[in-house]
Amino acid sequence: QAARRQRKQEHLRRVGEDMKRRAILKDRKRIEGKVNEAVEMARRSKMKRRRLFWLRRMENLSKLIASSDNLDEAMAAIPGELLQAGGSSLPALDSSGSQSSTGVFLSRNVSVPF
Repeated sequence: QAARRQRKQEHLRRVGEDMKRRAILKDRKRIEGKVNEAVEMARRSKMKRRRLFWLRRMENLSKLIASSDNLDEAMAAIPGELLQAGGSSLPALDSSGSQSSTGVFLSRNVSVPF
């Protein structure tokens, strides 16, 4: 009978250890999930900030680019003496050939093959 009691206590001890191990594993997984969630949220926030910064930069650049929508405003901003008298209504380009002396970029609608 003592041996039987000994086996029963051994079995209960093993069951208790197994329950402890499972509880620890469950807690670890819960904590790991929260940490992963925080890391993922930080990564998403960083990407959102990058995208917002890029969007604001594009909005600011769009104010400098002359397109069919804002061509009249862009041409009005160019001083009259910069316009060529030979019939061309385009402003004189600087040495790079892409930007007028007023800082307005002229949109050339060049397609780029990918």
